[in-house]
Amino acid sequence: MQRDAVSLLSVAMLAVVAAASDLSAQTITQLIVTHKTANVARAGTDSPFTLLVRPTTGSLCSREFPTYDYDERETGGTDTYVFDVFGCRLQREQVDSANVFVRTRGRNAWLPQHFKLIAKMVDGTQRSVVDRSWPSTNWFGADPSDAGQLPSGAVVKNEWPLNAPVAIGPSTVTFTLRQWTSGTSTWPQCTATITFSGSLQNSAPNAFSGQPSFSKQVSWSNTPATHSSGDQYYCDAAKTVFDLKAGSWLLRYQIQNGFGGSCGNSLPLSDATSGRINFTSGKTGCHTSFEFP
Repeated sequence: MQRDAVSLLSVAMLAVVAAASDLSAQTITQLIVTHKTANVARAGTDSPFTLLVRPTTGSLCSREFPTYDYDERETGGTDTYVFDVFGCRLQREQVDSANVFVRTRGRNAWLPQHFKLIAKMVDGTQRSVVDRSWPSTNWFGADPSDAGQLPSGAVVKNEWPLNAPVAIGPSTVTFTLRQWTSGTSTWPQCTATITFSGSLQNSAPNAFSGQPSFSKQVSWSNTPATHSSGDQYYCDAAKTVFDLKAGSWLLRYQIQNGFGGSCGNSLPLSDATSGRINFTSGKTGCHTSFEFP
């Protein structure tokens, strides 16, 4: 009886040792990052960076990118970094593209073109965690306002996860309001004040920042109309609206004399960069049409 108990205890201890050994074998010793800097203007940087792993269970693992005796992150250049992370006790399945982040610690913007991340285990095996092209909209930088000095559509953040999707920044839209009128014996003129506004109905996927509403006003005062055809004439007035969040918008207009209405036309700001709202003088209700290139 006593001998059987000792035997069972030995088997249990061996199972625990085997499990511990297997767990140890799957512990990550190194993370190897290779990135290529995009070959576009202002893509390179000399800012320092940090690699962060935020596992769903366990503690944050943070390592600074080492520096070399040559210029890193040069336009079009490729750099490889090896991080010792054994002390973080990260397991093979704890690290994926969603919980690995790269953070800049400087102000100069940087745009990578490609990221590759490999995890190397205690037992010598390796696992490819990330191997992807990087979105050309997603810039690293400490100052979001830098986006105005970068290529159109740039979104600047100091930290991105390595699975980051293409980010859509704020849109700038130029609206041209066209008033139609008619004339026969005399050349018609346009006189009107119109308030037009918009409210965001649904954000575009991955839309990043931007205004969710706006209200603007345009006016004509005895403005000679432009002849179109027959007895049809029109007047145009343009208004630019900055930093609108990408998505579907509901546009509304109100003519000063009380006419006007609410129009349920959808404006896909992620695709359109400018548009024209047409309306007819003196009409009540929603008598507008929307034109976009």
